[in-house]
Amino acid sequence: MSDKTLFGATSGGAGGFGDRGTVFRVNTDGKGFALLHRFTPFNDAAHPTNSDGAYPAAGLVLSGRTLYGTAAEGGNAGCGTIFKVNTDGTGFTVLHQFTAGGSNAPLNLDGARPMARLILSGQTLYGTAQRGGNNEGTVFNVNTDGTGFVTLHTFAVLGGPDLTNQDGAFPQTGLALLGNTLYGAAWGGGDGGHGTVFKLNTDGERFTVLHSFTKGQAMTTATRATPTVPGRRQGWPYQAIRSKARRISAAVRAAGACSR
Repeated sequence: MSDKTLFGATSGGAGGFGDRGTVFRVNTDGKGFALLHRFTPFNDAAHPTNSDGAYPAAGLVLSGRTLYGTAAEGGNAGCGTIFKVNTDGTGFTVLHQFTAGGSNAPLNLDGARPMARLILSGQTLYGTAQRGGNNEGTVFNVNTDGTGFVTLHTFAVLGGPDLTNQDGAFPQTGLALLGNTLYGAAWGGGDGGHGTVFKLNTDGERFTVLHSFTKGQAMTTATRATPTVPGRRQGWPYQAIRSKARRISAAVRAAGACSR
C-alpha cells in the first residue's frame, strides 16, 4: 500500500490475453482500478514458457515507485521469474529467469517455482523457491537491478520412506530478516520428515535448523507460515502436507519439468 493505493497480483485472469496472471492497483475507496501488467501467454501448450513469467502467487514489495515480485511459472525455462514494475505500470523488467536443468528441469542451480513474497534490505531482494536446486528448493538473493543473483542455500535431497533430510524441503513462504540473519520455514524434510524452521546469514553462511517437526508435534502451524519478528502462525492440514510432499518428491522429480 502506498498512500491511498493498494497494489497486488493475481495468479490468473487477463481474459483472452492468456490467463497467466496480472499485477494491479486500486484505490482504498474502490476507485481507480488499473492493470499494471498482464503476463503473456505461453508459447505453446507443450512448453509453458514466455518472456515475463506466469501465475504470480505472492504479494508484492513496494520501494519508492517500484514494485517487486515473483512469478511461479513461465519465463524462458518455465521455472518462474523475479520481476519489477513501476507503480504506474511502466518499466516492467524481468530481474531473473529461473533456469532449466538440462533433461531434468527442476534440478538446477538457482531454484524453480518461487511462490513466496520477497523481502527487501537496501538494494538486495531475498526470497525462496519451492523447487529447483536438488528439486527440494532454494534460498536466494538478487540485487534490485537484476545483477548479483546468488543461491544462498540449496536444500538437500529427500530420502527414505519418511522423506527426510538434514535441512528441510519445499520452502514456499517468505523469509524474515533480523539484522544479518534470515529466518524461514520449509514444510517438508528435516529429521522427522515434517518440515523445519531454519536460519542463515544473508551471505548464505551458517545455515542452522532451529527445529525439525515430527508427526506428533503441531507442525501444521509453522511449516506453512512466514516467520516474522515476532512470529505469527497459520494453519495447514497435516495430511495435505504429507501427501503433497510425496507427490512432489516422487512424481515431479521423475517428470523433469517446471510445469504445473
